[in-house]
Amino acid sequence: MDLQDNPLIVVGAGIAIVALIFWYVATEIDRRKRTVGSIAIGIVVALCLAAVLPLEDKLKGGIDLKGGSSFIV
Repeated sequence: MDLQDNPLIVVGAGIAIVALIFWYVATEIDRRKRTVGSIAIGIVVALCLAAVLPLEDKLKGGIDLKGGSSFIV
């Protein structure tokens, strides 16, 4: 799943998170509050992992991490 290719996934997940937060604030039952909060956190964690993994493709190392610089004093 590549989030950069399909922004509808991000928009849909954002709307779902906002709806869950409103539901979380509006509910008075503690068990339902825990369930809704856990689902919202799960969606956020899944989006974060999908945006970052695999690290080799998404994060580019700079010159210091690739070992391309040296200084002689």
